[in-house]
Amino acid sequence: MSSNLVIVTLLSFITWMSLTHANNGPASSCCVGWSTTKPQLENIVNYTIQSDSICTIKAIVFHTIYGKNICSDPKNGWAKKAIAKVDAARQALQMKGNNEEGSTTDITPAVPTTSKKTKAPARKARSERKPRKKRLLRKNMRKRKCCC
Repeated sequence: MSSNLVIVTLLSFITWMSLTHANNGPASSCCVGWSTTKPQLENIVNYTIQSDSICTIKAIVFHTIYGKNICSDPKNGWAKKAIAKVDAARQALQMKGNNEEGSTTDITPAVPTTSKKTKAPARKARSERKPRKKRLLRKNMRKRKCCC
């Protein structure tokens, strides 16, 4: 009897937790306030819109190249400029991708190709080369054997 009570209590708790999580969403992903931080527009790579139906406030969450998330007021002029910049960059990437679909210049071949490298000129035989300083010094030292 007591094991049944424990199982029923555990299942009830799990059901309650999953319903609470499904209705409210994870609390850590919601902005609770707007930040006054304004990163440089070049550092913003993406944004998401936080609705006030799930979280307590409506906000724009900007994602930076450094992995930071910054919550901003959607009515703020700076936020509107940042959204326009991200949208324009995204549209430019899509247009670039569409233009390059037909071209074959950027397609990498399935089989690696090797470029013909020009060979360096063959070295001259030792007797034909100009003597180096060290070699000359050694020769001279051998010839000068001192008998002091």
